[in-house]
Amino acid sequence: MKNLLKISGVGVLALLAVVFVFKGDASANDGPSCAPTTGFIPQFCVNMPVGTSVLHETNAPLSTGATARADVRVESGVPAPEVIRLANSIDSGIARVELVFGRPFATKPRILVFATRASFTRGTQDLFGYSSETAANVAVSYGGVFDPETLTIAVNWQGAASANLPSLLAHELTHLATREIVGPGAVLPAWFEEGLAAEIEAGDAGIDGGAQLAARSLLANAPRTLDRVATLAEWHRAYAEIGAGLYAVSAETVRAIEARIGRDAMFSVLAEVGRGARFEDAYQARAGESLDVFVTRFTESLALNPTVSVGTTADASGNLTWTLSAFAPNSDVQVRITGKGYDLAYAVRTDAIGLYRGTFGSTAALGTYTLSADSANLHATATIDTTPPSEPARAVSQDRSTLREVAPEPAPVARVAIDPAVLRAYARSAAVANGIDPNIFERQINAESAFDPNAVSSAGAVGIAQILPSWHPNVDPTDPYASLDYAARLMRGYLNHFGSYRLALVAYNAGPGRLMPGNPSYLPLDTILSDSFGGGETKRYVARILGR
Repeated sequence: MKNLLKISGVGVLALLAVVFVFKGDASANDGPSCAPTTGFIPQFCVNMPVGTSVLHETNAPLSTGATARADVRVESGVPAPEVIRLANSIDSGIARVELVFGRPFATKPRILVFATRASFTRGTQDLFGYSSETAANVAVSYGGVFDPETLTIAVNWQGAASANLPSLLAHELTHLATREIVGPGAVLPAWFEEGLAAEIEAGDAGIDGGAQLAARSLLANAPRTLDRVATLAEWHRAYAEIGAGLYAVSAETVRAIEARIGRDAMFSVLAEVGRGARFEDAYQARAGESLDVFVTRFTESLALNPTVSVGTTADASGNLTWTLSAFAPNSDVQVRITGKGYDLAYAVRTDAIGLYRGTFGSTAALGTYTLSADSANLHATATIDTTPPSEPARAVSQDRSTLREVAPEPAPVARVAIDPAVLRAYARSAAVANGIDPNIFERQINAESAFDPNAVSSAGAVGIAQILPSWHPNVDPTDPYASLDYAARLMRGYLNHFGSYRLALVAYNAGPGRLMPGNPSYLPLDTILSDSFGGGETKRYVARILGR
């Protein structure tokens, strides 16, 4: 849902001092200074004088950002116009959070802006002590982090450059404001702290409709989801599995708490925690009911039966988005779209929370259609009306081979120039973040495109991971980083379902339906891996990656 999220660990942590050291102008501190700098590359130091003599520093080229409201350091690789936009976004985010909390920040927020995913990875390892695996996960998944030990925000500019920066910075600043109230070592339910940040990020508009559908689909399948995310470690494990729906559930729960006891009382609960009270006890004293009772009642009321939701605004190609929600996770759903002179049936596969998004409209005459979805004993139906107001119906070819449920493949776009070594490193990080073998995944992407982000196949597969836009409309295949993230998640899902890298690679190359008995495209594995199937393409593909 959002790029600028966070990853951190919570324990009984002392308040840590952060010291910024620049060439020829070191701040006073209680411990050793950074090693002398050379040339024009300043260093950023985090000195931790309480209980340890360890000094954290990084050689990323950071310089002072142009804002009076925060202590900002920006890596030199961020373009000058973006530095100005960042400064304005930071000031806007600070103003929003201070208005919501009704209090100014106790000290200027400390914000580091790294230009690339690689330097962001290195910086979080150097400054926050993240393991290489955690840092790689952060760089792949998030546009920024809040570190509670140093009370510092680090921004991954490459991951967040196209985002709504004031809102996304407000998310991380909410963590800082919360920790200023409760203390860095206080224990809060992770879902509450993350949900509060997501709610303030969303602002008055609230969580968007797509995220709400994800939340309800998640709760339909796992109504006790919030019980699994009491700690941040549990949160991050669940987020890796579930995705943005977890933020939507948490944000709506926090908003319900605010509606139940009021915003002032909700913040007074935080103040009580800062004075040593348990969050659950402070809530019960104000609400007259236990937190567990409230959460159970609220989340059960959110869960829905299986539904098909249809968007109201068509895209430039004339497609409307439709969404299946609250079906079983990772399950096959038979979709049928019918209308005058039109009858199309095919199978789709839901994601880890029982959600699937598709589009329809451009391949059929304007008019009203019925979409029905069936899986086991679950059923949902909806009407799709593709006729714009006051527009006559259009005629389209009735050649059945041209009827598809999604828009045609996009036209080629401007070429992307990125060092292949950077993309290989990112692919390995994406693999680690999704729990798959980085060596296999690197060889897989090499087999797909030789790490060329501009590759386009004769079949219309696009980009570094050779994604067919018609089958995967929720990812931009021309963005190599988004494509690698998506391909790694897709492989994780195939591994979970089929149980081996061999079958997962077959699914990626030939389509998962080929491996599913009862699916119209099903074929025996021996046939798929023979020279007769696609001229032996899948056979060579698997052998090239697995070496057998």
